[in-house]
Amino acid sequence: MTDSPTGSGHCLKPRVLIITIQKFNSHSNFTERVGASRDTKELHKVLSKLGFQVTFKIDCTAEEILQEYKQESFRIHGSCFISVISSHGAEGVIYGSDGCPIRLPEIYSMFTPQSCPTLAGKPKIFFIQACRGLQLDDGVYLETDGVMETDSGCSTQSAYSHYEAVPEDTTVHFSTSSDHAAFLRPGYGSIFLQSLCKMLMGEQRHWELLRIMTRINGLVAWSFESRGLNFGGKKQMPCFVSRMRHEVFPFSDRLTPA
Repeated sequence: MTDSPTGSGHCLKPRVLIITIQKFNSHSNFTERVGASRDTKELHKVLSKLGFQVTFKIDCTAEEILQEYKQESFRIHGSCFISVISSHGAEGVIYGSDGCPIRLPEIYSMFTPQSCPTLAGKPKIFFIQACRGLQLDDGVYLETDGVMETDSGCSTQSAYSHYEAVPEDTTVHFSTSSDHAAFLRPGYGSIFLQSLCKMLMGEQRHWELLRIMTRINGLVAWSFESRGLNFGGKKQMPCFVSRMRHEVFPFSDRLTPA
């Protein structure tokens, strides 16, 4: 596992934790996610420029990922907390570099008001770049962020319970719809996270959070079409789940949108 904390150590500076899994242990049967590092570099650059204290963790095992989030839950936080997860996945699950699954509710549970009092009433925002199944949307050579046969350890019914586990004042933006694959392009990265970076580099960063996410959905849905012998002509549709109780402007240096 490698890591790199950046930015000043000011305890009230909004924190960002980026978890990127590009290379997996040989025994895990997961393919390398070529292009994931491009997303990480771009996110680090953009979010640091916007004044966040950014830490990124590369190729962590499942247990190491859980430990990183546990440490975050004990920290003193600023006005919000943002996390980006990029890995192979399934419905309600992401995978560590050792191929072991992590149920998303395990992560969410660390940021309830009881588990993380310093973020009580403050926005918690997750962006998740990972497959949520094997279905392809019919609506560059590339790979998908999943595997052909996946045992996530979840039954079909329990797989969707992660929606109910999202804490209050939290929004989760998924790169793709339930049961569908998410795409990653070698040399370019993911259309989902690159669209996020594009939004944050422009005046749209001053928009309210859900408006930003809705525009990202449109950018991905309308501009992306996969290419390649096996996956050519496929589309991708992100979606988000929000339990925010008020409008938030996490990426703006103003209290109202531009």
